[in-house]
Amino acid sequence: KIEKLTITTASGKTINKREDINQFLHGLLYQKQKNPFDEIPAFRIGDFTVKIEMTGSQQDFGFVVQGESPVAYRAAAELHEKSDNAQRLLNLIGNGILNDKTKCEGRIEKLNADLVQAQQRSELEFPHEQELHDTREELAKVEAELLGITDMEAAILDPDEEPIVETAEEKTERESFSQSDDSNDLNPNTSGDTLPPPIAPRM
Repeated sequence: KIEKLTITTASGKTINKREDINQFLHGLLYQKQKNPFDEIPAFRIGDFTVKIEMTGSQQDFGFVVQGESPVAYRAAAELHEKSDNAQRLLNLIGNGILNDKTKCEGRIEKLNADLVQAQQRSELEFPHEQELHDTREELAKVEAELLGITDMEAAILDPDEEPIVETAEEKTERESFSQSDDSNDLNPNTSGDTLPPPIAPRM
């Protein structure tokens, strides 16, 4: 827990007295007010980098505090000689950032415990392992049967199958049978009997 603030300037100078720190911060804020579009040199508090920014339409000031992660924390700043901006930074780091760190560490600890439990459960035998095995075997049999049926249909309907070649004897027999059917169609009376004359229609 940070109880005393120590600032390291961009030039490497260390400031640890509260009055000197506030005077140093006042100078940076005043410089930012005079040149709002200029980048003010950042300073450090421990492992944190602190920058000055202007926010809002009324030229409000703020501190941007950032560590190794891309997450940035912000605290308001005031450009008055009696403003205790050192305390604002101390509150942000000591109460805000460190509290978040404690919460994150607690969450990591819980996630690690959940991971151990999940790994232990994954090593237990599945209670329906035999049922799953039998079902998979049955599924494999059904798929094999379906594959066999598909192969049979492909063999029957295969368009690449070679056509049946008719022999000369089969051709002669087929043509003889066809001529016999044609003569019967032209002369339906095949008994040899004389048919009676047709009856003339009445007038």
